[in-house]
Amino acid sequence: MQTFTSDAPASATTPTLGLTPVGTDERGHGIHLPDPPALLEPPDIYWDMADVTEMTLARSFKDLFPVALRVIGRIPKDRPRSIVTGAITTGGLGSIELNAAALKKAIALLQAKGFRIFDQFPFQGEMTRMMREWHAQHGHDKYCAALIDDFYRPILEHSDLIHGMIQMPGWESSKGAIMEHEIFTAAIRVRQGQPGESHHLSITGLPVDWETNLLQPSALSALELAEKEWEKYS
Repeated sequence: MQTFTSDAPASATTPTLGLTPVGTDERGHGIHLPDPPALLEPPDIYWDMADVTEMTLARSFKDLFPVALRVIGRIPKDRPRSIVTGAITTGGLGSIELNAAALKKAIALLQAKGFRIFDQFPFQGEMTRMMREWHAQHGHDKYCAALIDDFYRPILEHSDLIHGMIQMPGWESSKGAIMEHEIFTAAIRVRQGQPGESHHLSITGLPVDWETNLLQPSALSALELAEKEWEKYS
């Protein structure tokens, strides 16, 4: 995934077909992300073509939520269902290409180990299109908070969709990941405050050396401990 930097100030940058403005660099120049290819078939066993069709017809981030609701609902609940969060457009490893590659690899490694992970990347193509439209209306130098508020928030606040948040190293440098953390932390507090109901939501950070040691028993101990806590109340 290659990113492009415009020499014009972000406020003067006009969206280019196939390129979505996602922020500005340290000089105030616009950074653009190429559109991912369109999905032509279900990306994994939790999707069907009806989901793909509905996703491609979506006109807003809110329209994507029902698709995510169905996809997550098909993920078995024999283990807690988790989402991996981290930097993509801001912070992290310093580029969209590196951030996205790292996040995708972490998701794949965790899934290979048997963890029930909701993979949000199949939505990326439509999200990128919607981000372009949002920035055209609100300005290219602003963060597209609608992505968090209209898609990720209802997923994270739902009482029984996602049970665990797994955070990539450096997530604190990402505005979106910080917002997701705050939403999920608030959901944990709400669950704790409900009489007669014990919360079984967890937030776990991946070790800095996750890329080489994620499949080692010691690196998975925190995640497995969170799963055991979840099993007490499931």
